[in-house]
Amino acid sequence: MSFFSETVGIDPGSQYLRIIHNNKLIFNEPAHFSIDSVENKISGIGNTTRTTKESIVVSPVNYTISDFIGFEHLIKLALKQGLANRYRSYKSYKVFFSLPTQATEAEKRTYKDSAEHAGAKEVYMIYQNICAALGMNILHEKKDFILIEWGASKFDISVFVKGFPVSVGSVRMGIRTLSNLLLNHLSSNYQVPIINKDIEHILMDLKAISSKNEFRIGTTIISFQSIQPILDAYFTFVNLEIQNTLAAVKTSVDLEKVMSKGVHYTGGGSIFEYMRKQLTFDQEISYTLSQSPLLDTINGLKMVITQPTAYKPYLMI
Repeated sequence: MSFFSETVGIDPGSQYLRIIHNNKLIFNEPAHFSIDSVENKISGIGNTTRTTKESIVVSPVNYTISDFIGFEHLIKLALKQGLANRYRSYKSYKVFFSLPTQATEAEKRTYKDSAEHAGAKEVYMIYQNICAALGMNILHEKKDFILIEWGASKFDISVFVKGFPVSVGSVRMGIRTLSNLLLNHLSSNYQVPIINKDIEHILMDLKAISSKNEFRIGTTIISFQSIQPILDAYFTFVNLEIQNTLAAVKTSVDLEKVMSKGVHYTGGGSIFEYMRKQLTFDQEISYTLSQSPLLDTINGLKMVITQPTAYKPYLMI
């Protein structure tokens, strides 16, 4: 009867959707799909999403679910593709979701409803910061630490004491927001052809760009000062959230413990060295960058699915 009831883990990121089944990553592709507006049917998902003039691209996740029906379709399509067209063979699903750390009660309900509409009979939820800490092997090993999750649509900071988050902060503006701001600024002020890949290169090279005080797009040379106000404004929000989150830790003893263990970075945004250097703390603090920042959450979710009883204190239904 196990053939008719399957367990899957879903990490619904704004940039990528990741699904695990039988401890394997069966879907790891962009979190969008396309609809042919002429034939009114789905024409692609993830890596096969079409961007022709007849296509409508649906990206249903922006930090949390922003398009309920679109997200339901995305999950169904990803499961069907990941399970090699055996999706309809299963009679029921047990779904484990990793949720944004500051998802509201209404947003949690949306995830649960989406999974049930996609065929789930049981739905369990766990916060992404717990999964990421598990995936980085620091939840139980360190117990007291600061975790920063820097994704496409968010900047999250969590203070852990004795293996539980005691203070959490979030800025719902991630790397994608910053990239869009830079792209719009450069394209409108310099009239140069620029694409998202160019912005990615700029972010990756910001350390060198800030030293040289200029960068090049095609044949156009642009000064670093041109984009610095955008970067400064972004980091003003982020650093304020850091200070507020640390200030909310109840005792100075707890704060001293977490500061001594340092900051641990995960998420796609954490790979940019210049970005990490812009974060400010009241004292010198060590930092550790994850070895697999894009997969920490889904790797942690694997551990939860394998031993759900062990992580019962962190699970929600």
